[in-house]
Amino acid sequence: EGGLAAEEISRGAATGDYDHDSDLDILVANLDAPPTLLRNDTEHQGHWLLLALRQGATEAIGARVQITADGRHQLREVQTSSSFQAQSDTRLHFGLGLATTADIEVTWPDGERQVFSAVAADRHYLLRRGADRPITE
Repeated sequence: EGGLAAEEISRGAATGDYDHDSDLDILVANLDAPPTLLRNDTEHQGHWLLLALRQGATEAIGARVQITADGRHQLREVQTSSSFQAQSDTRLHFGLGLATTADIEVTWPDGERQVFSAVAADRHYLLRRGADRPITE
């Protein structure tokens, strides 16, 4: 027995693409028991982007990313905490629906802005401060 049927006392949850299949999975920290991994194995519907942000050799904690795809805007921020006793993936996941490209605007922690236009969907990218284009991971 596991997953949502497991009866545990839990303290935190972290999200991320654990199995690198482009959807978000959840890891739940349990008290006095191993963690529970809730893998998202649903059939993919729609397009997506997964973005890692770096300033030099470090993650760009505090950077804000706005994407625009098919006239819709989404905003995410690179954070180091999201739940009690848990650390979610710092990569940013965006669902794009039917859109096959997106425009990406990054506001780096010091306020500098950078734009990447017409970025192809369904890929993992590394965005480096000052780079002229995203790097496919």
